[in-house]
Amino acid sequence: LSKINKNDELKLAFDSISSFISIENFLIKDLKFSTYLEEEVDEEESNTFMSSYAIFQQIISFMCAKVLSKVKKESTNENSPLNKFIITNNLTNLTNSLVALDKEYNTKTVVVEEFVKQQNILDQTCQMELANFIANAKTRINQQLTKLPSDFGINSNAIDVFSKLKQRLDNNRADVIQFMAHNQIPLKSWLPKNEQGIDLKEFKNTDINLNSSKMKYQIYILDFITVIFSNLENKSNIILANGKRSDYPQYFNQNYKELSSESSTSNTQTVSQSIPKAEISTISGVFLLTHLKILQQLLSDQKTTNRDSSALIELKLTKLDKKYSELILIHWKQLIQPMMPLINNSSMKTSDPNFKKHKELAKEKFLRFNDNFDKLLSNWTLNLKPLIKDKSLKKKLKKDIKLIIEPMYKLLYDKYSTNWFKNKAKYIRFDTRELSKKLDSL
Repeated sequence: LSKINKNDELKLAFDSISSFISIENFLIKDLKFSTYLEEEVDEEESNTFMSSYAIFQQIISFMCAKVLSKVKKESTNENSPLNKFIITNNLTNLTNSLVALDKEYNTKTVVVEEFVKQQNILDQTCQMELANFIANAKTRINQQLTKLPSDFGINSNAIDVFSKLKQRLDNNRADVIQFMAHNQIPLKSWLPKNEQGIDLKEFKNTDINLNSSKMKYQIYILDFITVIFSNLENKSNIILANGKRSDYPQYFNQNYKELSSESSTSNTQTVSQSIPKAEISTISGVFLLTHLKILQQLLSDQKTTNRDSSALIELKLTKLDKKYSELILIHWKQLIQPMMPLINNSSMKTSDPNFKKHKELAKEKFLRFNDNFDKLLSNWTLNLKPLIKDKSLKKKLKKDIKLIIEPMYKLLYDKYSTNWFKNKAKYIRFDTRELSKKLDSL
């Protein structure tokens, strides 16, 4: 016992005692354990049975004291290689056996109180470890993320945080679930101060049992994902909002051309120095989506017997994917949205009193669309595309962009490409196939 260095060796020690307890009826009643250790005793005497049990208790207490000493030493050792959840679960099982034994015989095994006391200490230690894992991950990213990486890719510290999550899933899942089952841990008790985690209202209309230990563990992972990405969102937005274009030459290089705005500001010096709001969304979206892809890859090989709980994590990741994709696509939406009122200009008759007004508005909006489309295509191709390393992400974003632009543009083209403009080529520079081909270059 003094040489225990691995979880399986510790488990063997616990199992040995449990096995010894499990044959107590045979040792005490059938084998008459006392006859092997005492002077001759009359079998008819009433104290024979208790004598056997007293000896049995002494041996149990001796064995348990050895294990307890090892447990106490390991539970206070922060660098211990032994898994505290495994220690706690084994200790809980053994404590329950000892308490049940004393209850059955109306006795008091010497070490039971010490076992109960040590079990409470370990319960608190494990619960603290759950909370610290989320809190420490958040703190570490906060401390190191003072500027976004040069390619807006994943922060190196985040890789370590996500890897530790994967390691926890690989090594601790069953043991943490068992611990949660033993100790009836309240939902959200592991969250750092002022953190909300996942919104449980999302699960109100489902048949999922939120009190099951397996589901609690899934909520724990969902809380981790929610806290970390909420933290990354806030941090990246603060960094970019306080930054200048000159801080990010990899994005705002000589190829960058800002899109024209419906309401331009007179303070051109401020505009030229600060990062435009839409660009903050784009850069932050690339940064966050890259992190999300890494986490999805890490979690993709996690096997779980509970499909419902696994689906919840997939649902959360999908929602974040959509949210961050929309941040990147905000420019493309800004490009097509000003064109939408043109669809409602239904009258094409020159006799209509509003025809001239609608025509001038259409000219203005098509000219602006053409100019901004060229700028956006150029900026995306030369500046943003090289920063997105993931091929599947590039493919997905191209598909999303086409879905934003093409259907709306087709409606406009079908309506305005005939009978509206004398100089059609000036205002409708691309037909639908040309536009689609240009978007394919993304």
